[in-house]
Amino acid sequence: MIGIDPPCFIFIWWMTDQFRAFAFFLILGTAWWYAVGRLTWASNNRRFGGPGSTLTTLFALVVVWAGISGTVGAFQQDAVDGTLSVWVVIQYALIALLCVGAILCVVLSTLAAVTSVWSIRAVHR
Repeated sequence: MIGIDPPCFIFIWWMTDQFRAFAFFLILGTAWWYAVGRLTWASNNRRFGGPGSTLTTLFALVVVWAGISGTVGAFQQDAVDGTLSVWVVIQYALIALLCVGAILCVVLSTLAAVTSVWSIRAVHR
């Protein structure tokens, strides 16, 4: 889960209580994904212009990369260890859904950046 919730990566090493670790993942993960979605929404509504939408695209690409690379490694390790229960598979399905959402963020931010550049060129003609 660390791949889809990078802010928790800083704090998780000091957590010994599973309830606190879950609470950190829940609170920081919600804030993290809200921020990703909010940036994409603002970019899609043309609030950032071309450069801001490009930065949002790069940020969303980093989020996708971190989510997929962190999750694939953990999934492979769980498969090798034989610890794939129904609940773990559901957890990975939800993580995959978040990664699909992040890919959608990349697409929307890229479209906003491209259409922003096109509209600037149309104005200067």
